[in-house]
Amino acid sequence: MRVWALGLVAVVWAGGAWAETPPRTDMNACYGETLEVSIVARDKDGIELERTDFSLPQPQGWEAYPVGQTDGLRWLPCQKEPVEVGGIIGTFVEPRLGQVTDMFKVPFGVKMWQLRIDHYNPEYEDEYANRHFEHIATSNPQTIEGFRYQRWQNTPPVGGGWIWPDRYKSPIGDFITAQCTLLCVVSYRLKKHLKIRYDFKLDIYVEVPPFIEIDQAVRGQIQSYMKD
Repeated sequence: MRVWALGLVAVVWAGGAWAETPPRTDMNACYGETLEVSIVARDKDGIELERTDFSLPQPQGWEAYPVGQTDGLRWLPCQKEPVEVGGIIGTFVEPRLGQVTDMFKVPFGVKMWQLRIDHYNPEYEDEYANRHFEHIATSNPQTIEGFRYQRWQNTPPVGGGWIWPDRYKSPIGDFITAQCTLLCVVSYRLKKHLKIRYDFKLDIYVEVPPFIEIDQAVRGQIQSYMKD
């Protein structure tokens, strides 16, 4: 397998503003060992379609926006749990910001960057997901180890769009796609109305990133957060 060394890359994290302004709320003091949240999907009439409950370790490492609020939990007084939210975000690259750097046991040379879990609205999002899949599938991609790969110009090795093998799909049977530039971004549905997106960085380049091994680690971790 061919391997390329990764040069020095500066990546600016959009959430870096947290380092400049101390958070108003000590999330760990508010919520204890775990943050209990419910991600709720509703239709346009407000009728609940799906609810998924999570118990998130190390609350200080997460951000979530309660339904009906424009501010995140770290900017609000302590809320009654489980907090109903539209989604949650965890970032895992900077321990000085209260983030957890060792939450995911991923392969050597891979650094988890961020995880988002949100409600999914098929009415608006199916079209985008299908268009992205078709763009890769119809662009004469090469096939490497069962992955269909469309290389993008002026990107690092592995840069471009990926369709994962038919043998490995989402838990509800959707094809999985990934986009790689400085970070690789993977997004798909866990349930009909629940989606995940996670970003990771490669410290070394290989011909095919260890997508499936990474995804199994991420799915396993998320499953450990989900409550029956």
